[in-house]
Amino acid sequence: RFLVPVEVIENSTSKTLEPATASTRVWTRRNLVTVALLTIVLLCGGFLAMRWWGNRTAGDQRTVLAVLPLEDWSDDASHGLLCEGITQELITQSGKADPVRLAVVPRAASAPYRHTAKTVAEVAHELRADYLMEGNLRDDGERVRVTVELIRAKDEARIWGGDFDGETGDSLALESEIAAAITDKAKAALLATTAR
Repeated sequence: RFLVPVEVIENSTSKTLEPATASTRVWTRRNLVTVALLTIVLLCGGFLAMRWWGNRTAGDQRTVLAVLPLEDWSDDASHGLLCEGITQELITQSGKADPVRLAVVPRAASAPYRHTAKTVAEVAHELRADYLMEGNLRDDGERVRVTVELIRAKDEARIWGGDFDGETGDSLALESEIAAAITDKAKAALLATTAR
């Protein structure tokens, strides 16, 4: 039995909980639908933006050149650094030669293909390149000779090649001089081929 006396207290500040009504359930459903619609709109917007940027990249009509690391065919082990320097100069100068029509694969992407056994087509496909430039360095003690050739990826045809000589000594000057001479000749041959 409940024997405690009961008093009625007026002006109570305590809040009473009301059971959920139909209107509050509808409000909750509306919130869920709104959040779901906003999520769908954001996802669709993100997808369209990614697709647009992808089309912009795919629409790049520039010719892509990959300069592979020069091979050191000399007896002097120190010429390995010279090969690296000339390769870097070739990438840098080719990239500045005609950026509107010519894109050059960065060194970080082409460096792993040193002494590769892969075919021209395989390397070009992996680097997404239209043309490859490859070559070697030889020396006779006082002079070095760099031989390079430009290869079209789609049919593996050699479209240009040449020999470039320089005196050993100031390696930085030698790198720039040989790279500049190669870039001028290669650019002319490359752009003449792509213009046809």
